[in-house]
Amino acid sequence: MNTRRALSLALVSASLAGLSACQGPRNITMVEKSGDRAVFRGDYQTAATDYAELVERRPDYFEGLKKYGRALLEINEPRRAREQLEKAYTLEPGDMEAVELLAQAMLESGDADSAIRMLRDLALDRGTPGDWMRLGDALKFITDFDGAETAYLAAARGDLGESVEPQMALAKLYKEAGNERLALERLAMVIYLDPDNSEAVRMVREFGEIPGPTFAQRPTEQYAAPTEYDNSPRTTSADPDSN
Repeated sequence: MNTRRALSLALVSASLAGLSACQGPRNITMVEKSGDRAVFRGDYQTAATDYAELVERRPDYFEGLKKYGRALLEINEPRRAREQLEKAYTLEPGDMEAVELLAQAMLESGDADSAIRMLRDLALDRGTPGDWMRLGDALKFITDFDGAETAYLAAARGDLGESVEPQMALAKLYKEAGNERLALERLAMVIYLDPDNSEAVRMVREFGEIPGPTFAQRPTEQYAAPTEYDNSPRTTSADPDSN
């Protein structure tokens, strides 16, 4: 009885070992999908493990490098994220999501100079409103409010005052800098462009104002064509009367 039982167990173990050997490494598509599912669940640690396997097996896979870098940022590993995102950026320097993630990794790992230099070069080279917005966000991150203001103003001029994003960015910047007058001015421009913008309405009310129809103000940039990039900021001073 014992001999038959031992033989049965040996056969089962051999079968399992053979099955495992036949299975081998996971299909690479399944590895990526496993990481994607982990991201969907908010389990970025597992996602990072899956994406690490993905890029190890496909080192020049742009989307894999980007996904791995993003997952590493989510688990507070900006230096490791930067390594992957620099590879992604080298493969696809025109992908703005990769640019944003790489700049974030640089900033969070303490290398603000590299992030600002990269984003400024892109803004000066291409000059799109999105480029200036990315530069402004990075400058605000390091509390360079004057530089951020200049970049956000360039973004607003670049689209002739037609979009909400630069106006809202300026409003938040001025609020954080303590300049209520300029913050309200830009919030009025947001409401002109989007009367139902709940965030702008809330901010106006926090300042004690009423965001009614007469509050709205046409964006300054709609009155003139874009001008050349100007390095001199207007003001982000806490003094509302300074210029």
